[in-house]
Amino acid sequence: MKVARRRQRYHRGNVREDLLAEAHRVLANDSLEGLTVRGLTAAIGVTPANFYNHFASLDALLAVLARDGMVDLSGRVARIERRARGPGKVIREVAKAYVRFADEQPQLYRLMFGHLVVRLRSFPEFADAAEAGFANLVRLVYGDDRYDRADPMGSHARCPHAYAFFSLLNGLARDVIDGLVTLPTARDRDAFTEVIVGSFIAGDAYRELGKRFSAS
Repeated sequence: MKVARRRQRYHRGNVREDLLAEAHRVLANDSLEGLTVRGLTAAIGVTPANFYNHFASLDALLAVLARDGMVDLSGRVARIERRARGPGKVIREVAKAYVRFADEQPQLYRLMFGHLVVRLRSFPEFADAAEAGFANLVRLVYGDDRYDRADPMGSHARCPHAYAFFSLLNGLARDVIDGLVTLPTARDRDAFTEVIVGSFIAGDAYRELGKRFSAS
């Protein structure tokens, strides 16, 4: 009796790009924790072994996603710089862009700025994009290029206000996406961001609370 051979089903398309597209879909509709090699490959119709022909590990794929997110966010910042007038206006609009990005893509934001960053820094494509993004933020705050990736300790000393500004943005973004701050509409979100960043820029907190804290 002749046994019919089982016909091999081949994936049609670019496996690498399809894996990335499916990963973006998972981040948009599920969660960061929902990204697995088995889940991604099953969704596009390839074997888990085939995944490793295109990415050395799941972290390698996550690094590409995070890199793409950084490029997207940097592009938004560049467009703000081109259209906004004056450093104060630019920094306010950049702050709103960061928080808006997090609100629109919370799982991708968690990937870009969450606990996995420690591991993802080992991938040059992500590390370079992240460093470039922060260097640009430093320039927006100070008006000059004082961040030096090769001298992190010196950069810490030269750029404290940029670190404070990023910590403010990141904390606000996380509060928004985690639901710790209730902001029903996008307009409410932007208005609240404007107030918080305005306080940072104008020194309102120091004027209101400086005497209280300097006295102790």
